[in-house]
Amino acid sequence: HQGAINADGLPTSPLYRSSQTEQLPSNRSSSITALNSTGIKVDRCPFCDTPNCTGRSQQELVENLCRHGVIANSEVREAFLALDRGCFQTRSPSPYTNPYIDGPLPIGCGVQMSAPHVHAVTLELLLPWLQRPVGEFLDVGSGSGFMSAAMAIIAGGHSRVDAREHMEELVRHARLNIRDAGADVLLTSGRLTLVATDGLCVREEDMGYDAINCGAAAAELPHRLVDQLKVWGRLVLPPAEVGQPQRLTTVDQISESPGPDGPRLEQTMLVIFVTLTPSENQLLNKVKIGKKGRED
Repeated sequence: HQGAINADGLPTSPLYRSSQTEQLPSNRSSSITALNSTGIKVDRCPFCDTPNCTGRSQQELVENLCRHGVIANSEVREAFLALDRGCFQTRSPSPYTNPYIDGPLPIGCGVQMSAPHVHAVTLELLLPWLQRPVGEFLDVGSGSGFMSAAMAIIAGGHSRVDAREHMEELVRHARLNIRDAGADVLLTSGRLTLVATDGLCVREEDMGYDAINCGAAAAELPHRLVDQLKVWGRLVLPPAEVGQPQRLTTVDQISESPGPDGPRLEQTMLVIFVTLTPSENQLLNKVKIGKKGRED
């Protein structure tokens, strides 16, 4: 089930309901007082103004994301519930760290995983594509493995997710994270593959993805990724110059040839992701990020 189609033949935004997807109730339990890493009360994200959805467990985190309308669809909710965020943080977390904070968490190699509300919005933007009966999907800069696994869960057993991460250590950790979360079947069944490679490396057999998630910012639109999309495919990423505000952007491939008919871009929430960068820069913690938004 692909969801509603607009006049251009594109699936409508998942933030507007499809008749084929269960609407989640809005009367969720109240969120707890949210604290950031310094113990200061934070009611909203200082970058995109999303209500802080911090919880004391994965269940409470998900309930808060649903109550504030960040998660709008049952498929995204079920994926979040299936993947405990505590399994995806750094392999040696501080005992004082709350993994269910609605903020970024370190995962090693100078990288952080995005705040839950950023993951949720990204999955909502990808949802109509992930719901296709059979699909091929790509996750570039897969990091902790959370988004890759969530995409694979939503896509179902007849689809495949390729996850690329140029840090071999992160790929090893991601496999362990997914197994710790009890989602090992995604790996053993071949529904999800995790590979240590350049995410922008284009192979002939990779052409033709239904949707691509890019967990890193690019100074300009990475046409090597756009070229890997099928017609009517979608790419989600924040294109922005280093040091400039980033906005999560959908890029819809609406034509086989370049020109005024494609691709079509639409900006959404303000974020901040690490930039596409060589692995040695990440190890030296030299990743440059913008001045506003979220890490990824």
